[in-house]
This record gives sequence, structure tokens and C-alpha cells, in this order.
Amino acid sequence: MTTRAGRGRHAALVVGARLALPVWLATAGVVPCQAQTGATFIGVALDSGTRRADERLRRHLEAHAGVQFVSERAYEYRAVIDRLVTWNPDRGPFLARVTPYALVAAELLGADVQVLATYVSRATGRTTYRAYFVVNRARFPYEPELANVLRWLRTAPRPRTFAYHSEFSTSSYFLPALFLRRNDVFDMATSTERATAISAVQTGASSGDLVRTVARGDVDFAAVFSATKDVFERGDAAARSEGSRVRFIELPTTLPNDLLVTSKLLDSATVGRIRQAVGAMDARAIDEGDFLTWQDLNAAEDAREALANLRWLAREPVAPVAVEVRRTGERGVTEEHAAAARQAIRLAGSELVNYDRDFHAQQDYVWTLAPLHDGAVQLQSRIVGSDISDQVFQISFRDAEDLTRRIGEILRSRIHRIRYVWPYRSDPPTVLRDVDFGIATGASVKVRRIRWLDVHRNSYLHDAEFEATVARSDFYKFELAPAFVAGPERGRAGFSPMSNLSYRVILPRETHEQPLFRVLTAGLLGLLVVGAVAAVVELRRLLRASDFRSLP
Repeated sequence: MTTRAGRGRHAALVVGARLALPVWLATAGVVPCQAQTGATFIGVALDSGTRRADERLRRHLEAHAGVQFVSERAYEYRAVIDRLVTWNPDRGPFLARVTPYALVAAELLGADVQVLATYVSRATGRTTYRAYFVVNRARFPYEPELANVLRWLRTAPRPRTFAYHSEFSTSSYFLPALFLRRNDVFDMATSTERATAISAVQTGASSGDLVRTVARGDVDFAAVFSATKDVFERGDAAARSEGSRVRFIELPTTLPNDLLVTSKLLDSATVGRIRQAVGAMDARAIDEGDFLTWQDLNAAEDAREALANLRWLAREPVAPVAVEVRRTGERGVTEEHAAAARQAIRLAGSELVNYDRDFHAQQDYVWTLAPLHDGAVQLQSRIVGSDISDQVFQISFRDAEDLTRRIGEILRSRIHRIRYVWPYRSDPPTVLRDVDFGIATGASVKVRRIRWLDVHRNSYLHDAEFEATVARSDFYKFELAPAFVAGPERGRAGFSPMSNLSYRVILPRETHEQPLFRVLTAGLLGLLVVGAVAAVVELRRLLRASDFRSLP
């Protein structure tokens, strides 16, 4: 028989157990069932060490953050980018481990994601890394610098061969491509007076394959990241033997390590648990491949700065567009008016620049100023070599400064703009949107292929202009149809981020006149006609009256 004291002790034990259960669950790393959240895990396919690291990360978050994962197979860079951009919200939230440029590319295309964490690298001991050119020691018996590499490329009797494994690799492609283009080195058939030719070839499945290819002498140079360099300098005997046949030359830009990102559909409570679980990781919680552990991005200042820098570098630079200002008519338009137009171009802060015949090889626009009457001119804007209709604007002004201001307003709000197809996405051909006007789906745009001879001096050759259609338009991009881009083929240079080929697209501005303005314009014209008729009638009446008074 249970006594009253025994029942009291039993009740106290039950209450104590209930109070202690949440504490035990927290210390044991188990999250109550009601806190479980389902999500899809997406990863960029790299190597076996990275796959094992992803698996350990998933298990840690399932145990400590209450997230139950459906794991998709690892994708190549391009497929991961498309998954992030086109993710269907009906599938629920996702968590993705992505390389830095794959993230930035997805953001440029409109992916709505938030970055939660980055990893600590075994090679660098930091949340950042560097990229390195790789060259054969037989060609560089001394420790070369970047200037030596550029001189070696420019003095070669034939184009040197550059190897890469993916055009979305941050260290093996994006960063070296950026460095080479800035130094006028392009993937093209032959060098020109100002540009140096190389031959870019895609080979292998990883940056390790690139080092081996350079060590064998199959290609002239490549680029890899810190972890790969570390493997060939401090790995096993076979790796060190291959590494002894190459040299690594550091590129100047610091890059963030891979990043953990999620869709913004993920609720704030789950995001908070993930951040807490990542923050509680010890120094070797992962310990696979280059991954030691993960760190909340808020606590990784170096990685945040490097990611911000990469976002700025990844923005497609708007190529300068040269505008020549001319005037016609001996009277009415003075050099002061032409100078006002040039001043408007200079002050606009856009890609338009004033044409300098001693610097630029050719014009992109020709603006012609013609007289209308005192205090008014006509501005005719022609895009050189294009079949698109000229734009004509009638401008009233008080003085030269007012003319500058009014032309500036037209430039910002009514002039057609020139942009280029983004070289990292050619199917469909995509123009990253950085203009404040939209283009309707189904609209026609003018396109021509450009072969640059000297980017800085606006020197290029161009093919015949053709038409494309806007297949999709949103706040981030214009997608065109059909798939007109010709890529590299059979070892020949084609359209790519490393080549000197571009596809120039004219983004037309449509002027939509409101119906009210049409009605008011028609009404004004009607009043003018009525007024003119009334004036004629009154004049005839006055003439008759005058004739009557003059009779004897």
C-alpha cells in the first residue's frame, strides 16, 4: 500500500523529471520532435573529401538544429546555380553548400538566398583562401611573379595553353580570367597589337587534375586554390613528387571559403537554431578534406569582406560607349550648344563617354544637334552601324546650363542603351539588367557579335546585325531567344568569359504616351484650328465693313 509520503515523493520525481528533460535534451544535442524542420540539402560536386564533409555537416545539423534533410545528389556548378535561381517554393526550404562564385552568379540571376556560415580551411586555417597560377618549373627555373607570367605570355611565339575544369570555379577560372582580361590577355586565335592571345581548354574534373596536367607539360599553365596547393606541397609522397615539378604564383585577391546558404523561405526560428548549432561546433567538428569546422558568417569578418569584394568583382562591367556630338546648320547651333551636350554626357555618370578621335577607334553613337528656332534645338541620336531607327528629340532651353540639364534628363530616361550578353550564361543568352526600364516579353532587340581588338580604345570588328526576342524579363535579367551564341568548338576560341568575343544588345526604350495626353493634344490642335477659322471669319468681316464705309 502506497503511503501519502510515498505518493508525494513519486509526484516530486515526476515533476523533477519533466523539468530536467529539456535540459537533458539540450545537453545531449537532441531537439524535441516538435522543432523538426524539413529541408533539401544541395551541394556542389567537388571531390570525395568534400562529399564526406557535407555528410558530417548534415548529421551535425540534424542532431543539433532539428533539421531533417532530403539530400539530393551533388550537382555540377551550373546545375547548382540553376537550382538556386529556379527553386520552386512548393518544395519547401533548402540548405546549400556552394562555392563563392556559384553563389554570386546565382544572386546576379535573381536567387533569393541568405548566407549563414562559412567553413574554416585546413590549408589556410582561416575562412578565406587565395588562388594561384600553376606553371611548370622547367619553364620557370626561378621563383616567378605575376609580371614574369605576363611577360612570358606576351613574348610566346604561339598562344600559351591555359587549362581549367569549370568556368564557374572561383579560383580556377573566374579570378584568373578577370586578371588576364584586365591585362589584355584573351582566349583568341592570334595576338593583336595590344592584346595577347592564349588558348583556353577545359580538362579534368578538379583542380588537382589541373596541377598534374601542368606537371606533365600537357598544358602551359592553370590556376588552383590554397587547398590544392597544400596537397601538392604537404600531401603524400606521390602528390609531393608531382608538386615538385610546378610552381605556384599567388593572385592578389582574397576569396571567401565555401558558404552555407538557405532560401529565405526558411523560418527565423530554424535559421536561429542552425546558427546556434554552427556556433557551437568545436575546432575539428568536420575534419574531412579541407574542412575543419564551420563558422557563423557573422563571426567571420574576413570572409564577409572577401564575399563583398567578390560581389563587386563579379558585376559585369559596363563597357564604355563612345558618343560623338556634331552640329549641323551654320546658324542657330553654336559650339557652346555642342559643349553643353558633351557636358551632359560627362556628368551623367553612365557608360556613355565623349568620343575622342585621338583615342577611340570608332564611335558607338552619333548625336547631331540641329537648329529649330531661338531657344530650341533638335537632337538626333543614331547608333552607328545599327538598323534601329534614330531617336529624335526637340529640346527647349534657356541657356547652355539649362540645355546640359535637359539633355542629361533625356540621356537618363529616353535614350536606347547598349549592353552585352553575360559570358557566364549563353543558353539562354542573358543580359544582366542594370537599367531602370523594363522590356516586355516578346519584344524584339538588335544583336551583333563583336570581336574586340582593343577594349580600352573601343576598337572592334563586328558581324551583321540580327534580331532576337526577349523570352523572359524580370528585375535581374533579360533572357533572349533563340540560343544564338556560338561557343568554343574543336579547340577554336568561341564566346566565353576569357575570349575577346562579345554579343552587343541594344536595349530599346519604348515611349508609351498616355491616352489622356493624346486626347489633350488632339483637343489643343482642334482649338488651334477653331481659332484659326474664327480669325479668318473675323478678318473677312472687318474687310467687308471697311469696304462698306469706303462707299460714296
